[in-house]
Amino acid sequence: MLHFEKKLFSASIATRWGDQDIYGHINNVAYFRYMEEARVQWYASIGYPVNATDNGPVIAHTECQYLRAIEYPNTVICHCYLGDISKTSFTILHQLTTASEPGAIFTKAKVQNVWFDMHREKPTAIPDKLRQYLTSV
Repeated sequence: MLHFEKKLFSASIATRWGDQDIYGHINNVAYFRYMEEARVQWYASIGYPVNATDNGPVIAHTECQYLRAIEYPNTVICHCYLGDISKTSFTILHQLTTASEPGAIFTKAKVQNVWFDMHREKPTAIPDKLRQYLTSV
């Protein structure tokens, strides 16, 4: 069971015509792009812009539960919550709603972020400043 209690961030993302499938629904692949965009915005907002120079987040595991189809056109609201934290990783939980139906949950997801040393190609400890931020949420 996912616990959506420790809110980190919310991002509003416009759907694009090309996000649709043949049935006029947003394709399930686009949901992962929306969640990725929200995480990238969140990282930048807390001083950790995503780049591949030294250390940063990589995705180790994802789970996604599709509850309702999102129709085009729309604005997706991706809410990000903190899940579990370990020495080298933490989980971000996502809920997707829409501007047209803000009270409806369309998707729930779980994404494990591993802090990664790009030079050594190994997981590394979450930076102290980031860990302090996460534990204060």
